[in-house]
Amino acid sequence: MDTASVWFPIAALVGAGLIVSVALFLRMLVKHRVPATSPEEREELAHLPMTPLQKRAWWGLLIGLAMTLAIVIVIGRASAAVYFEDDDLRLVVLGLLGLTLLSFLFVVVPAGLAAGSRRLDERDQRVLSSAPHFQAAACLVTVTFWAIALTETFRGEGIPTDYMYLVSWSTFLAYMVAHSAGILFGYWFARDHA
Repeated sequence: MDTASVWFPIAALVGAGLIVSVALFLRMLVKHRVPATSPEEREELAHLPMTPLQKRAWWGLLIGLAMTLAIVIVIGRASAAVYFEDDDLRLVVLGLLGLTLLSFLFVVVPAGLAAGSRRLDERDQRVLSSAPHFQAAACLVTVTFWAIALTETFRGEGIPTDYMYLVSWSTFLAYMVAHSAGILFGYWFARDHA
């Protein structure tokens, strides 16, 4: 039996399952978003100030994305093999990763302290409880991307170990940046108005 004939139905089912999952997720997001019902309510919602958690999430997201872009540029200008061999280049990337971690902690630590002192309202608590779902999704997408890209790029040759650092760090970056993005999406899709 040909292996291609065995794997094609499996790949088709996985692809169809992914498409159905994304469609159901988007349907759920649209369905559960409560639109403003009157022009006065829309005007009022447009002028609501951001919560402190939202402001911190924006800063965390912008810094995290900037550091991620800087890492991609630094490693992209060299290569995975050069990155793996060059200690100075690895230190630069680790410094950028450290800045990303600090931006993540800038969002997480105050939110944790506020939750411990009960200074967060119900909406903030709901948003914080949904942020880990975005983190999990971002990590899964990152690992899946690397698995497919590396397998297809090095088919029949074996994947060089130089890429293992990149897989690890990119998953770590996705985890940190997705937390701020999850908070912002949580506010955007919030059912409850302030």
